[in-house]
Parts: sequence; C-alpha cells; structure tokens
Amino acid sequence: MNRPRRRLDARGTTPVAVRLLAASVAILGFAWIGDTALLSESSTEALAAATTEASAYLAPTWERMGGPPGGLGYDIRVNFDDPNIWYVTDAHSGFHISTDRGLTWAQSNAGIETRFGTIDVPVFSATVDPHDPNTIWVGTQLSGHIYKSTDGGGHWTAMEEGIQPRAGLSFRGFTVDPRSSDIVYAAAEVESFLYVEAGRDDVHPDGKGGRVYRTSDGGESWTLIWEGDALARYVWIDPNDPDTLYISTGFFDRYPLNLPEDYGASDAGGFGVYKSTDGGSTWSLSGEANGLGNSYVSTLYMKPDDPQTLLAGTGSWIVGLVDLPDGDTIQPGGLFITQDGAKTWSQLVEYEAFVAVEYCEQDPNIAYAVSANAVYRSEDG
Repeated sequence: MNRPRRRLDARGTTPVAVRLLAASVAILGFAWIGDTALLSESSTEALAAATTEASAYLAPTWERMGGPPGGLGYDIRVNFDDPNIWYVTDAHSGFHISTDRGLTWAQSNAGIETRFGTIDVPVFSATVDPHDPNTIWVGTQLSGHIYKSTDGGGHWTAMEEGIQPRAGLSFRGFTVDPRSSDIVYAAAEVESFLYVEAGRDDVHPDGKGGRVYRTSDGGESWTLIWEGDALARYVWIDPNDPDTLYISTGFFDRYPLNLPEDYGASDAGGFGVYKSTDGGSTWSLSGEANGLGNSYVSTLYMKPDDPQTLLAGTGSWIVGLVDLPDGDTIQPGGLFITQDGAKTWSQLVEYEAFVAVEYCEQDPNIAYAVSANAVYRSEDG
C-alpha cells in the first residue's frame, strides 16, 4: 500500500525513539540508543568523520556506539555558551557531562538522592536555562524530586517545596519562561496508584495521569496549575504572549487513566493538547474535535518564528494496530500541524506513530519528525 507522506522527505531507519535535539546535532557524531545517544570513548575517528558531512540527515547508515552506564538515557542538552559541553540524563546512573562534544563523559550527581535505598540515581529529564547556561533543572523518575544547579551541573540542590506527594511522580521536562529565569514549568507523569489512594475508582490501573507545576521564585516553591488523566510531556510558552501556554498529553508507550477496559487502536482513550491563555488559571482542550486525529501526543514543538504554528506527533505503540480495507495493518497516529494556535489541526503524514518533532532554530523552514519507521525532513516550514 502506498501511504501518504505529504510535504516531508522520509529517510528510512531502523525503529528509534529519539529526541530530535539529538537528531539536530547528529552531525557531531551521535549514534542512537533508545531515547538518547552517546559516543563511546573510542569513537574519535567516527566523530571526525561525522563532522565532515555537510548534512547529517543524508547519512546512509547509523552505527550504535555505546550508551550511558545505566541504560535508560532520556534527555540530551547542550551548553548554549560552549557547544563543546553536552549533558545527558540516565534514569539509573544520573546526570552526565561531556566537555569534548561527547567523546568522554563523567557523572555529576553531587546532592541528588539515590532511588529508594539503591545505588540508582534516577535523573529522568534536564533543561538548561536559556537565560543562563550555568543554571540547569533536572527531575527524577518515580521519586518526584526536582533539583537545580547553578554551576553547570557540578552540584545540585533540591527545589521541591509544594510537590506532594512525590513518590509516584516522574518529571518529564521543564520549560523556562522567556521573561525570567525565576518562572519555570515542570511537566510530570503520575502513577495510577496515587489516584486510587485518593479514592478514585474510575482509573485504569495501567494508566498514567499528569501534572504541571509552576514556580515564580526560582524553585523555592511550586504550585500545581494543571492536572489531568494523561501524562504531561511538553509545556510550550508563546514568547509574544507568555500567558499563552500549551501542554502535550500522552505518550507512545504509556496509557492514559481513561483507557477503556476493552480498548483497541481505534478506542484507547487519551486527550490531546491543552491550551491556556491566562497563565494556567484555566485550560481548554484541543483534540479530535479540532482535527487532531489521535489523542496520544508524544511530542509537540512550537515554530521559532511563528508561535501560532505547532507540530504535533501522535500515536501509540502499545494499543494495537488498525486494520485497513486492503488487509494491511497500521499503527494509529500521525503528524499534525496547527497554524492558528491549536484552534484547528491538519494532518501531514498518516499511518505512523510519531515520537519526536522539532523545528530548526536557525532556519525555521526546516523541520524534522521521527516515527518508528523513518526520519522525515521538511524544508518548507
């Protein structure tokens, strides 16, 4: 069956689940490892060869080159003032720093608690403050801790007043307000047992809820501004109107709390993208009624030069396949775009579950999207 791939150039790959931040710096020599990518210490020649390529997305093959010692890498970040300094998180071995563009790595976990009395250092997510690259935020998996570093990741201080209960929370990402480093949003995944303990009897035991917290004092205290029945992955802020916020909900390998008992690919619960125009006091849902054809929004990205335009990658790897009339089967999901601030969505690519999308900050006409089947690149916005 010929499946539509509108407006995007597909580059076939083996299945990957990557943050497109890594794809955008793949020219520096990364190879894919699950949700992240790392260079081994012996990969100097590969790094030199990769950096001579004009366009990383044209690379004919990908080579696995090692990974973090814990085996559950999640976020890759770069120091904005010094591109030689990279950071990567791992939910078993913590926070890692490279000062040579990924050739060598060192753990840096001073001040971070281990997980439940084990040697695990469950650092799940990391964000570098765009106002000050020495300020870095990290969140942990399942233990619900938030830590802040003001010396480039050398030391960490717990900043979690107002985060309760913490057990059962996994922080998946942070967003810093364009006006001030003091205003930060933290997006979280919440285990279902917390809702059961609170007395709810309408949640699927395998589902995940979500929360978004905000601090206005640099992390000294946090306030819950959104809670829903699917995990929160990304928070985007309109730089022209910072009271306008977007939350992506759902994930390709997580169920929502409203998962039906007899779920299938065409009926698996979920919600979509939430939007606030008053700084998080109230929220409205932009979902299937707005043209967003799947409610598991694993990835969301705002166009750098037009905050009314967002790309959304949707779909699930775990709810089953959709049967087509010709006998083929497909993953539920697709790639969508809105150009009116999530009032309406148009589908760009069908029949694939997308796990990452990203615009190029230097040239916003260039966009990338990753599914289980291919890496896509667009040059027309």
